[in-house]
Amino acid sequence: MLIAVLLLTRSVIRDRKILMGFDFTGSLFTLIGLIFFMEGYYEIGEYGSVIVAVPTIAFWLAVVLSLSFYKNSEREMSKEGTL
Repeated sequence: MLIAVLLLTRSVIRDRKILMGFDFTGSLFTLIGLIFFMEGYYEIGEYGSVIVAVPTIAFWLAVVLSLSFYKNSEREMSKEGTL
């Protein structure tokens, strides 16, 4: 999973429009699930797994934040168009 996230991160850095293909709800649930798994790994003492999970969680956090900012700016643009 770490290798996939590193490749996805490289693709997103090259072209940020790739994130528009991500679903906000699915990305949010993925982030929440990863946080719960990381908590579980921490509790059983798998610190290596916690360290490997940090870049993955950072990526999904960036995706969720990016999509939420995009949705907010999209709503503001639609409000301006209706006035």
